[in-house]
Amino acid sequence: MSTPVLEGAGGFDLDGGPQGILLLHGFTANPYGLHAFAEALNDRGFTVHVPLLPGHGTSWEDLERATWQDWEAEAAGALDRLAGRSRPLAVVGLSFGGALALHLAAGRPQDVASLVLVNPYVWDRRILAAPLVRLVRRTVAGVVDDISKPGGTERGYERIPVRALAQVARFQARVRARLGRVRQPILAFASAEDHVIPRTNTAQVLRKVASRDKELVMLDRSYHVAWLDHEAQDLFQRAGAFVERTLGGS
Repeated sequence: MSTPVLEGAGGFDLDGGPQGILLLHGFTANPYGLHAFAEALNDRGFTVHVPLLPGHGTSWEDLERATWQDWEAEAAGALDRLAGRSRPLAVVGLSFGGALALHLAAGRPQDVASLVLVNPYVWDRRILAAPLVRLVRRTVAGVVDDISKPGGTERGYERIPVRALAQVARFQARVRARLGRVRQPILAFASAEDHVIPRTNTAQVLRKVASRDKELVMLDRSYHVAWLDHEAQDLFQRAGAFVERTLGGS
């Protein structure tokens, strides 16, 4: 039986104009820390949809039961729901949400017009041994609230099921194999200091995609959870302006 969703951690929608943005949270996180980002995009006139990925926002035991197919299906379903009421669409992916965003862009170019990626999580050799580690350990410690600015929180899991890490590794391999199909305009942000994922992720993504319109913005004063850190407002402004340009205005 699933654990009830934590207060404030559920998915949500912000109604706006005819153009839509799908905002995807990261692995072990949830929509709790995304309200400010979503509201900043909504203030520009966009309809914003923020889903809760299966196994998240409740307990790590629920995450242990989730598969990469569950996360893929929820992201695809969320895109369907948004596409049913908003056109054109952009996808904003945060950390592992960036891997999901790239997967959607590669497979559904007719639905995804542009991408914003913040510290996308697509490569991590450390988790390749998860199937073996799982034989001796059920969970490992997570890195929670990697934020330089005091006071912010994602309300993520402090323990990570090793089984779920194995699922992440499988999905990342699928995403990497399809990066060459991604042709949409991309605005990518990378934190100069990141204690959660290898810092080379963002640059590697931009090298592998086929997009001609792509830009990398370095965040010098923010850790991994940049959307809750010192440069959050600049991140929101740049992301909103990019989506306006690539979707043709709000």
